[in-house]
Amino acid sequence: MKQFDPDKPYVKKRGMNGVYYEQAGAKFSAGKKFVANIGVRPEDEDKPAPKKPAADARERARAKIAQKTKKKGDDPLKDFREPEAPDAIAGALKEDAAARKAEENAT
Repeated sequence: MKQFDPDKPYVKKRGMNGVYYEQAGAKFSAGKKFVANIGVRPEDEDKPAPKKPAADARERARAKIAQKTKKKGDDPLKDFREPEAPDAIAGALKEDAAARKAEENAT
């Protein structure tokens, strides 16, 4: 009779019939008692290493735009989204920017 070894890799399965464990081609109950041989499934054999998480959407967009424009120092998405700031500060920054533009155009 096979014994459940918690130090070896195992899979905990939850389903409509309850919880059970699978380890080395054997099925064990929730109390880790041997139930049946299930054989080694092809998907349980050497699984490939997990892939690296995909790059953030903004990072992908920056890379794509940089590749098209071939400019390395510029960040075309720099002002894509306004920085988060309280309403009073955001309003003051907008007024300041508008005043600077007016001064530049007046001279």
